[in-house]
Amino acid sequence: MFALHLDEKIQNNSAPLQVPSRNGYGEGLLEAGKRDERIVALSADLTESTR
Repeated sequence: MFALHLDEKIQNNSAPLQVPSRNGYGEGLLEAGKRDERIVALSADLTESTR
């Protein structure tokens, strides 16, 4: 049994979509901000590493 949010390719024993972790980090921050306007993200040397 697989979690519904996982890539379909994992469930079909195919290679899953691979993206840089910085993409996920940026998307996570964006989603958090949409859900709660009090979310603030500060970045030091990661500015260029976050998408």
